[in-house]
Amino acid sequence: MWLEVHAATAANQEAAAYLMNLRETLRNNPFPHYEDTVELPPALRWFRHRGAYHGVLETLRELGNILRPAMKIALGMTPEASANVARTLHLRGKLWTFEDDRRRLHVFARPYSTVDALLAAERPRLRP
Repeated sequence: MWLEVHAATAANQEAAAYLMNLRETLRNNPFPHYEDTVELPPALRWFRHRGAYHGVLETLRELGNILRPAMKIALGMTPEASANVARTLHLRGKLWTFEDDRRRLHVFARPYSTVDALLAAERPRLRP
């Protein structure tokens, strides 16, 4: 059992280190232009480096259902599996979410990624 706990801890530390490095990379090397689908609220401008802003979704399940093609899943997912799609893509650094005080889920995606394209297909991009 100790080896299982140790392996799980090591895997979590690796994932955390990867996301920390990705965050620093995005912060220090921002994209010159973000193609948002929804106007970025002023209160979220501090998260601009996280990627293209795609607005508010109700739940991780809704987000996962939109993004299931990124995981090559067609149909037949349970609600929990839908939420796990969003969590998995989050841990891979493909998207970033922020839940505000009113429990609204704000969604950012790495620019020009599959996740970005899938979210943009849900809402037309804003014109510059």
